[in-house]
Amino acid sequence: MAAPKRIGKYEIADQIGVGGFGVVYKAWDPYIQRWVALKTCAATDEEATQRFFREAQLAGALQHPNITLIFDFGSDDGTPYFVQEFLSGKDLDELVEHTQLSLEGILAILIQVCVGLEFAHSRGIVHRDIKPANVRVLEDGTVKIMDFGIAKSLQAESRLTQTGVALGTAGYLAPEQLSGKPLDSRTDIFSLGGMAYELIAGARPFAGPNISNVIYQILHQDPVAPRQRNSRCPERLEKAILKALAKDPDERWATVRDVGQELKEVLASL
Repeated sequence: MAAPKRIGKYEIADQIGVGGFGVVYKAWDPYIQRWVALKTCAATDEEATQRFFREAQLAGALQHPNITLIFDFGSDDGTPYFVQEFLSGKDLDELVEHTQLSLEGILAILIQVCVGLEFAHSRGIVHRDIKPANVRVLEDGTVKIMDFGIAKSLQAESRLTQTGVALGTAGYLAPEQLSGKPLDSRTDIFSLGGMAYELIAGARPFAGPNISNVIYQILHQDPVAPRQRNSRCPERLEKAILKALAKDPDERWATVRDVGQELKEVLASL
């Protein structure tokens, strides 16, 4: 299907991706004269549309250097869309696949993710879908968290969030997400731990031949210690990652700020 020439006031230049919700375009804002990324929502049912607009509103309220800025949202011929800053660089999953990151480089990225999440959590917003594909590393090394897509405002409990679990990526979901228990900022800490594990150990903490196997592991099995997979991983970093991956939220780090502080100290000691 050919890309539309225009959506709302935005001139479409190129299709740059397809996500869980719809298509992502590179577009030109003729009024402010800048490139933007425009995301459309493919789903036509009312609930998905509402969730899409809630994503735009929640993310639009978060203005922070480590969070992707949302400029605008609307609907064009019944297709909802939102507009965010156009980012250079690569998604973290792509970066890891094609680049050998140093331990210092990995820690620098994770620390910035912690800073962005700390800001969101201070506003009562939990991301709920932290994974390498939702973290963008710009050419200058700045890290941007993207897609507060199934983000849940702790102030705005809604039945819309009940379908959230299927939207996440199984390997990074916390046990409480899979068992339908209440979520809070420690849910993001688990996913952050899963991402940190993968970056350091070179493999996901929970991986299997199918989704039910992965879910079983997340709920019932401890991951292989990161140092068994990467002997260069400092012991203190291994402990920090495994604490983030505790099955019981009460046994995890209390706040993402604590995680960031620990990672800074590990980085300083290298």
